[in-house]
Parts: sequence; C-alpha cells; structure tokens
Amino acid sequence: MATVAFEGTSLMNMFVQNCWVVGTQRIISHRGEEEFIEVRTELSDRSVLYLHRTDRDLGSLLKRLMDAFPEDIATPTRSALLDGLVRIRDAAEANDIEIRLQEVEKLLRRVFTLPIKYSRSEAVLTFFEQSPLDLMIRENNINNMEPYYQSPVTISVHHRIDTEPCQCPHVQSLQVLGTIPNLGLRRPWTSLRQHQRLVAPKTKKRLSLI
Repeated sequence: MATVAFEGTSLMNMFVQNCWVVGTQRIISHRGEEEFIEVRTELSDRSVLYLHRTDRDLGSLLKRLMDAFPEDIATPTRSALLDGLVRIRDAAEANDIEIRLQEVEKLLRRVFTLPIKYSRSEAVLTFFEQSPLDLMIRENNINNMEPYYQSPVTISVHHRIDTEPCQCPHVQSLQVLGTIPNLGLRRPWTSLRQHQRLVAPKTKKRLSLI
C-alpha cells in the first residue's frame, strides 16, 4: 500500500499549480538522441520548471501510479487516465502533432489535480522532479530569464520565441509494456507553440542546428 504523501523529492513542500505543453525537442543525452515533449510547469513557490519528458515517461508514470494503487483498478480515475493515453497514441498514429500535444497537456493536468492520495504519491512527484535535462527558473530570475541546466547536455534542435516551425528526422517508436498503450512516435519534430523561457529577441530568429 502506498503512503498518502511521498516526501522523497524536492517537491514535498511545493505543488504543481499549472502546466502546458510548449512543443517538442530532440535532445542528445547519455541515452542517445531522443525526442522530448517540453512542458512548462509552474510551481507553488512561483518558480517555473521546463520538463523534458518522452512518451515512454508518460506511460511509465501511469503504470507506476496504477501499480502503487492496485485497489483502485476499476475506478473512473484510472479509466480516464488510460483513455488519455489511448488518445495520445491515436493522434500519434494519425500524424496529428497538435492533437497529440493537446492530449498530453490534458493528461498531465488531470494527473496533478488528482486527489492528494495520488497527486502527492511517489509516482507523480518523481515525474515532476527536476532531472538533469530540465530547466529551472527561480522567482528572482524570472525577469532575467537566463537558461541553465543541472548538467551539460547537447540539444540538437533548440526552439526560441518567434521561431518558425521546422522539421527534423523522427525517432524510433517507443513502446510501454503491460496495460499501457503503445505510444509510438511517427512524426518528425515540429514546433507547436511559441514560448518565452529565453530572453525574447527583438527580431525573429530561426532555429540553430548543432
């Protein structure tokens, strides 16, 4: 049986207040080159965390959540979460990047607004915990907006404000085992939305490829 609130992360005294999907990025990390969904997350201490998560991470989040609460196997909450994953998979198979990322955003908002039994569990807090690939902007740095990462990474495509959509080669399909639907990626990288996590340039800048 999982505890009501997991306190093993830096988020134990904070809450996720809101989040929305910015777009996707290809990042070269220790695991090789992967496509990540970038999610702007606003925390209760007024800091902003830019998460980089794969579709596989989404599937793992729900699998860990359901494994932690097996007694809730037939609840509407579980069904709604699984339905969200199915819609993400269907949008990916239909090559509809906009719908896919909209469904990711809906799913994450549903997760962090769950009752505290779930939203403060180890599975959820670990997902929203800052990783070496994630960008944290503290409250006192909001106006400066200079990016920094926990450890050096190589970003093969970096999108900025006022950039135009571009496409790069796609990655291999990802599959989550068990009851989680297959969330294969079948579309090249496409920037969906603009965001302002970097200093906004006065003129438009295109993406730089490393």
